[in-house]
Amino acid sequence: MEALLQHQEHGHGWQVSFNMYFKIGNTCFFFKGALISDENGLRTAHCGATLISDTHAITAAHCLFDSGTYKNPSSLILRLGEHNIEREVPEDASRDYQIAAVIGHSDFIPRTYLNDIALLKLAERVRHQL
Repeated sequence: MEALLQHQEHGHGWQVSFNMYFKIGNTCFFFKGALISDENGLRTAHCGATLISDTHAITAAHCLFDSGTYKNPSSLILRLGEHNIEREVPEDASRDYQIAAVIGHSDFIPRTYLNDIALLKLAERVRHQL
């Protein structure tokens, strides 16, 4: 697997961004996705996530934290390949992936957002090609 990483200096330190693609062999995959909560059939996109392998993505821990605990992974979906989440377009090559597990940073502090990172394990391998 290869991925392009860019480091950008901000006033508070370095930020790592995955800004192009990731590739396994000769296959390129969509890398940025919408994190969607499904609450009793009502789907809401509330954060983004970045694919870091064909089975895992990273996101901010605060996107998954609710009332003192992490959300149930079965209520979360990662949508890849969507260009406009507010409009259905037949040409969109989007696909939804169920989340199998949420692994939040053990030292995440919701009040200050310290260690605000979490790993999402997908229920299936991403097979979505560019």
